[in-house]
Amino acid sequence: MNVLGEIVRCDTGSGLQTQTLAICKMLKPDRLMVIDSSSFNKREQDFTIYDGFEGFIVRGFPSNKDCQRFIRGLTHIITCETAYNNSLYSLVQFKGIKHGSTL
Repeated sequence: MNVLGEIVRCDTGSGLQTQTLAICKMLKPDRLMVIDSSSFNKREQDFTIYDGFEGFIVRGFPSNKDCQRFIRGLTHIITCETAYNNSLYSLVQFKGIKHGSTL
């Protein structure tokens, strides 16, 4: 059984928000890690766009603990451009989780 997680953005009107929301609607992932990017880009955030999806919000860059929480039980993850924490790549490789990133 495949269990998909996606790292998404919710900063209103940004390209990453548009891209991650479109992927989310298309693939319907089992879990989201929602990045509140207001601390590093000062943009307005709209968390409601992901209502109905399972997940949690991370304020700023995710910690290693946030990443471990996110990947627990996943078989696949997808993100756009970045994982927001470079340790995530090592964690998923160690756990045998398939991962992909769009550019």
